[in-house]
Amino acid sequence: MSMTLPFPPPSGLDQEESALATAYHKFLWLVVFITAACTVIVSFVYPNDVARWLLLVLFVESSCFVGIFLNSRGRMRPAVWMSDIAFWITSTIFSLTVPVLIFFSTSAYILIVVASGLLLDRKSGLKFAVLCGVTRCCCTGQASWDSGLRSRGITGSLIYC
Repeated sequence: MSMTLPFPPPSGLDQEESALATAYHKFLWLVVFITAACTVIVSFVYPNDVARWLLLVLFVESSCFVGIFLNSRGRMRPAVWMSDIAFWITSTIFSLTVPVLIFFSTSAYILIVVASGLLLDRKSGLKFAVLCGVTRCCCTGQASWDSGLRSRGITGSLIYC
C-alpha cells in the first residue's frame, strides 16, 4: 500500500536524480513527523520550556515544508542548501541555549554533512564539514568557558541569557 503525499517528488528527471529527489522528499516528511512527535513528548517532560519547543517545531517544519515545495518543483539543490542551513541554525541555537544538547548537536552536524555530501556534491559536503566543525569547536569552548565560570560562582554568561 503506497501513501500519497502532498507535493509529490518531481517526475521527468533522469533515474539517479529522481531517486535522490524521492529519497530527499521522504526524508523531509519523516523529519516533519518525528519533530512533531518529539515536541509533544518533550513538552510534557519539560513543561516550562513549551515556548522554546514550539519555536523549534515552527522553524524546522516550516523549513521542511519549503524544502518539500522546492523539491516538488524540481529544485532539489536549493532545497537541500536551505534545509541544511536551517538544521545547522537549529542545532547551533539549541546547543548554545540548552547546554545538555551540545552533545546531540554533534550527531546533527554529522547528518548535515552527510546529507550535503550525498545530495549535493563533495565540495558542498566539505563546506558544511568546515562550518559544522568550527561551530562545534566554538560551542564546546563556550560550554567549557561557562562551566568554568559557574564553578567559580560567576553566572550570567551567554548560554543562560
